[in-house]
Amino acid sequence: MRLALMLSIVLCSAALAGEGRATIDLSGPGWKLLRDPAASWRDDRLFVPPVDLKQVPATRPTMGWEGLYQSVATDVRVPGTVEQYLWGADGDPTGTNGNYQGVSFWWRTFDAPADWAGKTVLLRFAACRQRAEVYLNEELVGYDVVGNTPFECDITSAVKLGQPNRLAVRITDHNDNAVRINFDWADYAAQPWGNTTQRIPGGHGFGGITGDVSVVAVDPVYIADVFVRNRPSPSTTRPTDADVEVELVNTTGRPQNASLLLRVHRPGRADATELEQTLSALSVPPGRSTLRTTISVPQASLWDIDQPNLYHCAATLRAGDAADTHTVTFGFRWFAPEDLDKPDPVLRLNGRRVMVRSAISWGYWPASGLCATPELAQRQVRIARELGLNALSMHRTIADPLVLQAADEAGLLIYAEPGGYKCDDGDAIARALATEKLMRMIRRDRNHPSIFAWGMINEIWVRQHKVFPEYLRDIMDAHSLDPSRLIALASGQATLIKSLAAATQPVANPSCSWVPPYGGQRLEVGWMNEHRAGGPGVYHEGLYVSPTQMYGGEGPPGTIIYWGEEGAIPAPPQLDNLAADYRNSGQLGWDGHDYLAWHKGWTDWLDAHDGRKSFATVNDLCRSLGDVAYYYHGRIIENTRITNKIDGYVVNGWECMRLDNHSGIVDVARRPKGGVSILAHYNRPVHLAVKLRKKVVEVGATVACDLHIVNEKDLRGPHTLRVRASRPMGGKILMEQDFAVNLTGGETFGQLLQENVQIPAGDAHGYVKVVAMLLAGEAIVADGRDDIFVIDVKAPRPRGGGAVIDSTGAVSRFLAGIDCPTVGLTPETGFAPYIVLADTPVKYKDHAGLLQRVTEQGSTLIVIANADLWAQVLKDRGLIQYDGSLVLGRNWIGGSFFVLKHELFTGLPQGQAMNWEYQAIQKQNQPKPGRYGLLLRGDDAAAGCFNSHDPRLATAVGVIKLGAGRVILSTLPTMPYLDSSDPAAAMPKRLLANYLAYGIPRDEPATRPATTTP
Repeated sequence: MRLALMLSIVLCSAALAGEGRATIDLSGPGWKLLRDPAASWRDDRLFVPPVDLKQVPATRPTMGWEGLYQSVATDVRVPGTVEQYLWGADGDPTGTNGNYQGVSFWWRTFDAPADWAGKTVLLRFAACRQRAEVYLNEELVGYDVVGNTPFECDITSAVKLGQPNRLAVRITDHNDNAVRINFDWADYAAQPWGNTTQRIPGGHGFGGITGDVSVVAVDPVYIADVFVRNRPSPSTTRPTDADVEVELVNTTGRPQNASLLLRVHRPGRADATELEQTLSALSVPPGRSTLRTTISVPQASLWDIDQPNLYHCAATLRAGDAADTHTVTFGFRWFAPEDLDKPDPVLRLNGRRVMVRSAISWGYWPASGLCATPELAQRQVRIARELGLNALSMHRTIADPLVLQAADEAGLLIYAEPGGYKCDDGDAIARALATEKLMRMIRRDRNHPSIFAWGMINEIWVRQHKVFPEYLRDIMDAHSLDPSRLIALASGQATLIKSLAAATQPVANPSCSWVPPYGGQRLEVGWMNEHRAGGPGVYHEGLYVSPTQMYGGEGPPGTIIYWGEEGAIPAPPQLDNLAADYRNSGQLGWDGHDYLAWHKGWTDWLDAHDGRKSFATVNDLCRSLGDVAYYYHGRIIENTRITNKIDGYVVNGWECMRLDNHSGIVDVARRPKGGVSILAHYNRPVHLAVKLRKKVVEVGATVACDLHIVNEKDLRGPHTLRVRASRPMGGKILMEQDFAVNLTGGETFGQLLQENVQIPAGDAHGYVKVVAMLLAGEAIVADGRDDIFVIDVKAPRPRGGGAVIDSTGAVSRFLAGIDCPTVGLTPETGFAPYIVLADTPVKYKDHAGLLQRVTEQGSTLIVIANADLWAQVLKDRGLIQYDGSLVLGRNWIGGSFFVLKHELFTGLPQGQAMNWEYQAIQKQNQPKPGRYGLLLRGDDAAAGCFNSHDPRLATAVGVIKLGAGRVILSTLPTMPYLDSSDPAAAMPKRLLANYLAYGIPRDEPATRPATTTP
């Protein structure tokens, strides 16, 4: 927790000269912010590290320094961004129009104690974005354009001791309003700097002081850094040895005699030291130097996922009368890929196999865009663990230090990337900045035990054949900064997916470059981190066909197989909570306007369409849509675990934000989008995987079922596997059978126990529950479940006598098959209680006659194709209120269907999102015109849909009263499935039967006196 400024000043002022370092925390309140839109920056020359400040021009505020200090400015906190406080300050907060491009000034005052005389005074920034020009008492004392990483300024000559000091930071945010470059996931392209040809690495488009700020006073000889570098012990199950690197700085210009004391203890237990080690008679040379030694703490408790034991290493340097202490937090642990010379290498943590289950985080946060708070960082880690994940992956972004601290404390693994390293079309400046950012990240974060791997690039896209020599140089230089962890050139080797997954031998390619811990050389085989970023929209039966054919189980032998970005299934955020957050905080930031508009749009639609009977709150609808994503990822995680060959699965993605990444499984405030128990169920350490080869079938079918165990707890030996199928209503048991099985245990995490067990679906419409239990004697040691949805297509018993307008003949063939004879509609056709319409308005031209049958004769018109075109016809005739269609996108910019409680869905799941039961309808890859909804007003909606961050909901199935009759408009994909033999096609078939049954109420005669049609 950051200390209050006044407390920091009091504590630091009490320190006496010669007693070591003193720190003033400048984070938090007390800052002022003012935009300076007239300031020039577009033609500036950029300076890359190391920066010679003599070459950097000093630039005053356009209103002058006194004008700045006397201006009407905004009171702000640091960390923060301009967008957090001044988004839309020019009057337009919509889209990205509220973004600010240009120069802003952040300033405050602080007192430097008089007893700092003789000390070196350093001003430290944890992060700024993008260019920071630092002024102390109007003197330029620092410059950085790397962004998002720590840098420091030596302010010894500029600081005024014993009196107030004015600190001002001139921030330049070069990013314009382009979503693709600045406000979405993209980081691969170098970005232009103003009017110049200079380019800098890509990144999120916010400007500000995005990390903590502090002033530190140290003695002339001090400790700059401490790195506790884990290494394997002779027994990798007890890695309690470490190398300690202490970076020293000697500003005196001559060698200094010194001693170094290392103390290792638990946090908060400095009185219970577990190791004390002294290095005496040291000679510290002028400038920077590194001292290396080895420590061994055999009694130490290890840092692990389930027991994240942390330690402090306090290094105290004594030189003359001065003593400087620098303390870091670390953990004893060893993570490495092992058995690379065997067909199935594995990842091991402290000598035990681990399968990484993670999600990609883009590093977006509420209000500020870039800055986590302690509360949100803790929530991020807590929710990840509650979902059953054991890791998170920083994706095209550098980790927030608060997240790393929380991950250390909770036992959550982290895959770390710097973001922006790739730099397509970058120049020498962009490459130098990208390299520096990578190295700074490693130096900053290498003590965190949660970090298990470094990554450099997200999606190298080898189709461009751009594996630059600089990449291969940097990977080895980065490895030298931290040889204790693996480092990979790329997460996502793109076009290698098919060749790698299907290979019978490891495939060497420079884009697959990586260096294992203490590897010493770059490898091109052995590590496959591949992306299949998109998703199908919903879990479906094609994702598990048999024990040898399933999605997620592919990969070459002799290789760590790490699926690094999987299955983008869109879901909305928790809109009720977010709206309350922004209203209660009084600060809308860069995203609050959109979330409030989004919440209002959904609230209004539910209220206008009697949706509260189905979803009492907006959050209820949001969570149901989130359940679709949770169920999909749970089942695919289950696939990857039962194969026993996959080493990592990473959900696409973690958090969403207002413009993109809607496939995140938590919202921007890190609240779960769906039911936590759904995903947690499939992440259990011991789990019976009940894998049905078909989940949607017609009555009378038999379903093949395979049973696997996920076994991460080393269960071994003979057990009994019991399988039972029953109906949830009434509990009728359809089958029950016991099987003798033998568990392998050890590092066999996935094992097939029984295959092709026949499950009778029965002759009744509804769910069949399949439950499996693993028994040791009478004790249940593992369980699992799955469901079948059994559909009676004929159950609505629609009457014949209707008419069909369908030039393909598919509707008539289907209706004949369910004993519902119909006729084609002609002017001579008599009264038709319902008319099924599948042709376009161009193909069927008698619009007036058709609509007269509805309005005057009372026919029900059932539009099952081209609903948008017919809605326009109805609108043009003044019959309905229609504002166009809402097209559902795909993947992270996508949408989904949901069902209200309505007679049209009798016998089908209602009051929920369309999940696996509706897989034929919900899948993204539908034939043209694809998935969409209708923006209707005044309709009786039976189903709806959403798309990405559009604040509107739309009707997918709606009923409109027209005169004596009704019109059912359905956008749900139906026609492609009427001739299909796919069992899942039973759902759209049953839905059409429901439409017909609704078209002839039970108390209404099937025929009326014929009416002449004009």
